[in-house]
Amino acid sequence: MKKCVKEVIASLCSVTSYTTLNRPFVSLDADRNRLSGGSTYKINLPASGSAANFWIISIYNNEKNSSDYQKGHPLSSIGSLNKLNYNEDGSVNIYFGPELPKGVLKSNYLKTVSNKAWFFLLRHYSTAPTLDNQAWRAGDCEKIK
Repeated sequence: MKKCVKEVIASLCSVTSYTTLNRPFVSLDADRNRLSGGSTYKINLPASGSAANFWIISIYNNEKNSSDYQKGHPLSSIGSLNKLNYNEDGSVNIYFGPELPKGVLKSNYLKTVSNKAWFFLLRHYSTAPTLDNQAWRAGDCEKIK
């Protein structure tokens, strides 16, 4: 990876960037460990709307910094335009891992590749006032397995 790309990624992963409200770039879990394709993770996105139109999470390959991470897999993105299973409070849990976790609906799951590191981008299209005024906060990316 070129030095300038490494510096940008390092700055995005700094404590300041990681703990910012919107976390558009996530490559570390809640314990500050790199996301591994062989582990299972969950992130909770609260209700109240961060995007006036829609939001989307896309996973990427660390080695190539590209969305071809999921070659051979149908989805490398999931978002509010999908038919997701929402929690009673209106929030939604998104799961990532090499296998669908027990009790989790496929609609809320993105498959990872066991031997590849990865990161994700959380994009908000037409941000809502709750995102702009920093009232909305995504949960941490928690390792669950």
